[in-house]
Amino acid sequence: MNETQRQEIQELLDAPTLYPEKPRKSLEQRRADLEHWLETYGEVNVCYNFHGLDLEENADIDAYLDRCAFRKDRYQLNSKFYPQGSSLPFNPTIITRDKKLFECFAAYATKDPRRYPVSLGMIADDGKFFGWQDPTFQALVERLEGQRVVFKQTYGCSGTGVMVVSIAEGKITHDGTSFTPQEFLNKISQTAVSWLIQGYIIQHPWMASLNPSSVNTMRIVTFNTGARVVNSPAILCYGKEGCVTDNADSDGFCAEVSPEGIVGPYAFNFMSKYRTDCPVVGQQVPFYTETVEFLKRLHSFIPELFTVGWDVTVTPDGPLVIEGNDGWDPYVTQTPLGNAMRAFWNDMVQERKDFYGWE
Repeated sequence: MNETQRQEIQELLDAPTLYPEKPRKSLEQRRADLEHWLETYGEVNVCYNFHGLDLEENADIDAYLDRCAFRKDRYQLNSKFYPQGSSLPFNPTIITRDKKLFECFAAYATKDPRRYPVSLGMIADDGKFFGWQDPTFQALVERLEGQRVVFKQTYGCSGTGVMVVSIAEGKITHDGTSFTPQEFLNKISQTAVSWLIQGYIIQHPWMASLNPSSVNTMRIVTFNTGARVVNSPAILCYGKEGCVTDNADSDGFCAEVSPEGIVGPYAFNFMSKYRTDCPVVGQQVPFYTETVEFLKRLHSFIPELFTVGWDVTVTPDGPLVIEGNDGWDPYVTQTPLGNAMRAFWNDMVQERKDFYGWE
């Protein structure tokens, strides 16, 4: 155990429980749990208290999936297809990591532009504009007068690299500062990364009620074992007031969703490690069954990927998939559910190995 790990464990021991209404394990038992996890899985379980593993009733800490096993199994099962045996001539994880390629995949798989964010153009890492129907950035800005527009880094993740702007009187306003189109291009080019330009998503009123400043989503994880596509329980994600993203790493909230699409009683903040009452407890997520089946169908198009964590919102007429993540975080996914995933994960890994005859 190095000094950083020792300090992380001490911080977890000093932190209050998230469940004060329930009996907590002794300090000695909690220390033993954390040291066992570090020795067994090679990492400090930063979600020990968050998962309620500090409670007397939650003794089986090994029922929870660790990040190391997740990464190892995911890599091995995906790489079995690459480069030998894949129907695609490249590493298929790029489909989930490049937002423009993901858009192309979604267009092919859904044949329905209502089901994914359609880009309007792209700004390359040198600031050069490419418009699908507008010859210049100035022309795009003029066409989108009076609208909100989203700029996304093509390789952004965890809610980073997203700018929501408004266009009025020929100028672009972001975070209270207005720019001419050329000034905004200059600002973008300083980042030295590529950006997609998309229209602002109009959510279902129920989703927007969670936090109107962010596009609120569900994280639904699917597994393609070869024999079938299976989903694990979903979590409902919504942003903090004033934030434009709902990501857990951006101080957003997560809440449990039952297999029937009913929202659980609590919302959890991953960054600050606390729980609060969920504002839509007991309510039905709109289009929940349709959303699950939609994502399972999407995953059937890419059997090369063992598992995908989909970020999907709901519009007034159904689901809209925002992105897929082959590297979703099992800590965050298990957190708001109190849902230990190790047994389910192991079953899915074995089913995929059995189907393809892998050792």
